[in-house]
This record gives sequence, structure tokens and C-alpha cells, in this order.
Amino acid sequence: MSHNSIAIVTGSCAQIPAGKREEMGVRVLPFTIHIEGNTYVDDGVAITPLQIYQMMRISQVVPTTAPPSSGDYYKTFQSLFEQGYKDVIYLSISEKLSSDYAVAVSTAEMVNRNYSDRQVHVVDTCCAAIPQGFLALETAQKVKEGMSVLNILQWLQQAKDRAGLVASLQTLEYLARGGRIGKASKFLGSILDVKPLLSLIDGVVTPVAIKRGSKKILTAIIETVKSKVVGWKKLFLAVMHADDLERAKVLTNLVGETFACEEIYLCELTPMMGVHVGPGVIGLGYYFE
Repeated sequence: MSHNSIAIVTGSCAQIPAGKREEMGVRVLPFTIHIEGNTYVDDGVAITPLQIYQMMRISQVVPTTAPPSSGDYYKTFQSLFEQGYKDVIYLSISEKLSSDYAVAVSTAEMVNRNYSDRQVHVVDTCCAAIPQGFLALETAQKVKEGMSVLNILQWLQQAKDRAGLVASLQTLEYLARGGRIGKASKFLGSILDVKPLLSLIDGVVTPVAIKRGSKKILTAIIETVKSKVVGWKKLFLAVMHADDLERAKVLTNLVGETFACEEIYLCELTPMMGVHVGPGVIGLGYYFE
């Protein structure tokens, strides 16, 4: 099978750096952000992360988000088939966080009925943000290496268990507003200065460590990730933040001192992700083999 017979697509919440996206040929479908009757495309241009966070810090506005429409998925999948691709793999954000997966699946079924010799495959990554991006990039690498679509899909089922994130939120309020707080809900309203470190376990927001106060949070993030990537031979890391560049730079330096990986990305959460976690987030995304 020619490597260019398989196309890889994911959503903008995967926050793949533009350069890597172009290098690996990953297509990205933008989500949308709704703020007081206005709709913005999640492309980092229509509205920037900084604009979102400033708005959230100084007002009571509650932005909402939406995945691409069924028509957007359909046009993208159909266009790729018309370009000659035989298979399209769409990697969605965790289905427990968004309707992305459900809409993509229903649209894929419609497209597949019209193309007997071609197929769209939708994979729930069970994660979000840059770990989802890492999976998309590694899937594209498998395509370049000539792996068959069947083997890629089988590989993905194991690979997604090796992708994840550990993050500290300034407040749990925004997760709660959007109904995505998962098992961290027990910390809402705590009068103590409790700082849970959160991860996505089986696609659900879950506390993985508890710290009191903000001191040593960065060290705790690194130690928690270190415990999850034991025995790694190949490691990708990304420092993620939401309007907290200074701490992100500090965390990047600490990561570099701790892990001898090839490259460490520093990325601000996309507006779409920022809406749900709020400003002041700091975390570390990973993928390992």
C-alpha cells in the first residue's frame, strides 16, 4: 500500500504546532468557540488564547465550544477521497469530553456508504490537547513508514494508553461549568488550599495526586509524569500552559534537566481548550514507547 493512500485528520484541540502539522501532512479540522452570540473559529487567529484568557479573567462571560459540523466532517472526508486517498483516519478528542467522536462516527458512516472501495476510520484517542496531537503525528509517521491501515488501527489501540497529560488548574470552576470535571468534582468548594494534579484516565478527568499550596507543583508534575513513562525508549513531551508563560518556562527548564528526550515543545493551550480549563493552567503532555 502506498503511504499516500492513507490520510490523517484530527481536531484543532490536538494543538499540533503548525510546522509539524505541515511536515507530517496531518489535516486539522477547527472547532468553534461561541461568546455572547459571536462565533470564532479555533485557529488561533479569529480569536487568540490571550484574548480568551483576558476575557475570562475580567468578566463573567462563559464561552462555549462545539466540534465541527457534520457537513464539515463530510466535506473533509469526501475531499480526501476525491484526492485519491483510500483510507482516512480521524483521531477524535475523548468521547467523554466532546461530541466530536459521535458526530465524526455518524458522518463517517454516511460517507462510507457512498464509497464502497474507501473508508473513514474514527478513533477515540481517550485524551485531549497535545497528547492527542502526539498520537496524530505518530500515526502519520506510521503511514510514512508504509504500515497498512489495519495495522495502524491495531497499533493505535495500544498507543493511546501511552499518551497522557498531568496538569494543575488555578481553579476547577471552568471544568465544572462545562460538565467535564469528572472525578475531580469532590474538590469543588474545598476551603483548603488543595491543588489536585489532574489527568485523563479512560478519557475522564481524574485526580492523580494531591498537593497543598502552589509550591512544588512543578516538581510534582514532573514526578507524576516520570512515574507514568517508566522504561521509555522514545519520549515526546510538551509543556502546556494557559496564560502562564513564566511558570511554563520554568517547567520547561526542569523537564530538560530531568528527561533526555529529543525535543520539548512549549505550547499555549488553544482557545478551544482554554475555555474549559480557564487561565492559570500549567501541565505536561507526553507520549512514549
